Amino acid sequence: MKKAGVARVSYYRNYSSINEIMNDFIDDFVLSFKNEMLPIISLGADEQSLKVHLKKFFEQAEKKQGRILFVKSINSSFIFSRLEEKIPRIEKKFDDDIKNKYILHIKISIIHAVERVWLSSKNKETPEELANMLAPIISKI
Repeated sequence: MKKAGVARVSYYRNYSSINEIMNDFIDDFVLSFKNEMLPIISLGADEQSLKVHLKKFFEQAEKKQGRILFVKSINSSFIFSRLEEKIPRIEKKFDDDIKNKYILHIKISIIHAVERVWLSSKNKETPEELANMLAPIISKI
């Protein structure tokens, strides 16, 4: 609210309940996550482009670290159920092949697990180091 220069009263007037605020916040988070992940999880992405996209993903995670930790502290299962609702829309971009469908979930899970450990360890590695470590793994899946 400070960044936008909006008064608290003006902000909250747009919502009828705290649940509505949280739903809106989580929807924005999930949409952002999905948009950042699409180039990474695309089937057939080469290792070099994966490095570029993964580095960008971890740089964004680093910038949004407070927001990410706040959202995850709310209720991880709630957030991931929301993400799961949106994944079928992502899956439509891929073949109907069952293998590709599960590969998509495997890639997201790996990247999310690394992100979670990295953020909780106070970002000891650089985004570039993480991208260099993950790109060969993701490209082989």
